[in-house]
Amino acid sequence: MQQKLSTKLCVYFLGLIIGLCAIYHVGVQYDLKQTRQNSTENLEKLHQYFTSELARFTSIPNLVRQNTHMLDLLDNKTSHDLKPLNEYLADIQIASGASDVYVLNEQGWVTASSNWQTPHSYIGSNFAFRKYFYEALEKDSAIDFAVGLRSGARGIYISQVIEQKGEVKGVIVVKVNASHFEDVRDSLDTGHQHSFILMDKSGIVLMSDQEKWRLISTKPLSQTDIAEFDASRQFSGRDINTQPWRFDEQTEQLQISTEGRLAKHFVYAKKPLDSLNASLYLFSAIDDVTANQWSRLALSSVLLLALLIIFEIILVKLAGYKQLLFTQRSLEAQINARSEQLLETQQALLRATKLATIGQLSAGINHEISQPLTAMSAYLASSKRLLLKGQFEKVQENLLLIEALIKRTHTIVAQLKHFSKSQKPKLALHKLKDLFANALIIIGPELKKHDIKLSLELDDIAVWVDPILCEQVIVNLLSNACHAMQDVEVKKLTISNYTDAGQLSIKISDTGTGIESHTLESIFEPFFTTKSGNGLGLGLSISKQIIHSFKGELSAENNSDIGASFILTLQTSIGSEPLSNEKRI
Repeated sequence: MQQKLSTKLCVYFLGLIIGLCAIYHVGVQYDLKQTRQNSTENLEKLHQYFTSELARFTSIPNLVRQNTHMLDLLDNKTSHDLKPLNEYLADIQIASGASDVYVLNEQGWVTASSNWQTPHSYIGSNFAFRKYFYEALEKDSAIDFAVGLRSGARGIYISQVIEQKGEVKGVIVVKVNASHFEDVRDSLDTGHQHSFILMDKSGIVLMSDQEKWRLISTKPLSQTDIAEFDASRQFSGRDINTQPWRFDEQTEQLQISTEGRLAKHFVYAKKPLDSLNASLYLFSAIDDVTANQWSRLALSSVLLLALLIIFEIILVKLAGYKQLLFTQRSLEAQINARSEQLLETQQALLRATKLATIGQLSAGINHEISQPLTAMSAYLASSKRLLLKGQFEKVQENLLLIEALIKRTHTIVAQLKHFSKSQKPKLALHKLKDLFANALIIIGPELKKHDIKLSLELDDIAVWVDPILCEQVIVNLLSNACHAMQDVEVKKLTISNYTDAGQLSIKISDTGTGIESHTLESIFEPFFTTKSGNGLGLGLSISKQIIHSFKGELSAENNSDIGASFILTLQTSIGSEPLSNEKRI
């Protein structure tokens, strides 16, 4: 029992561990999925902002080149004052939110600038080496990211050529500081758990809301990239530190390792920003995802324990129910077995009662059989003498008498065999007179022996019975009547019938000593007898059961004058459905 309990506890504990592991895994996957979904949604907002802002700033060069002051500047035939143009560029810079707006001639010299009054004015500077300048000359327009040579500020440079009559006259440049985009995260509600970067194709982080990530390389730079950066002075000679980031494109996860600190893990969403030939990333920290599972696991543990307790209660209930079913089936099997044994015992008692009845009547039956046998012996001896004398007619008469005696003996023996054999009840309609006639063959000698006068007045009517069992009841009742009249002077047995409420009642009355009033209610109980030392006390009990099987009744009463009467009430038709032929008495 102890071992079984230990095994069950181990199974439950293992089930609890497996369940918690499954909940942990599902919880992590669910949180990661939600985080990815939030990252994608927030990245979409950020990408729309970048795109719309770049589009807005991209329209500025086209607006500037159509200004009259710009047209005057391009007209080489007239002298012109640069102050109105510088002031106009300053107004454009303030109104648009750009960092700087300036104009370069075809050689790359700055001729007008919005910062013309500041100490770090671009006027007179040459930016022909900048990528945004020579790409604009080649492609009419360009967008580039670079670090300012004088301001040291990172920014996006939007450039467009100025043409007059198909001839390139210069380039207009609009610079937007990176801070204009980096400070926008809170206003876009991307969440405090999110961080973004703008990374070019070389793996350099151009912009980020995290200052420590700005202008670092997420992968080692090639010599070609370094040479290109030096030539265009894109990063103004700044050192680009390499911090290898591990991007897992399959799971869309990122691991950032910092020297002396634990690695941080993120899921990311990525979207290209084609105008800058770069990609916009939004990172969402997932280091807290694992820690957040503990509260879920604690709640799940309580629920799982509750489920296990409920499961155990159900198992106990089921085990009890199974035990109850097993006990019930065992009891049913025992009851069926005992019923079979009881049925066999009852059949044996029935046969014993029949044999006891025959035993009690054996003296009269022997007399009935021995009398014709003696007569037959006498007739045979007489026939032998008559044959010697040649009196054949008298011999023939003797033979006829002998034949009659043999038939009489056969009838008695056949009825005894029929009476004593055991078979299944077969209910059918049988003539009442025939039933009593067959019973009197057996009980008749007893009536003669005790010199009992018989009065038999029966109607020609049929009753619904099994003939053998019914004859046994009749023999038993007549035998009891004979026994009751042994010590009385007037010995008369009256058998009659009458109809009451559609049922036939047969009344068997004797002139015997009657039934004592205190035993009248007990005579049909098993093993109750008034015959001292003689009888089993089962005859009336079995007789009552037999009559009940016919849907009838058996009762007893004392007569008003002398003796007692037994009344059999039987069905004269099928009426209510009789018992099956297969049912044993």
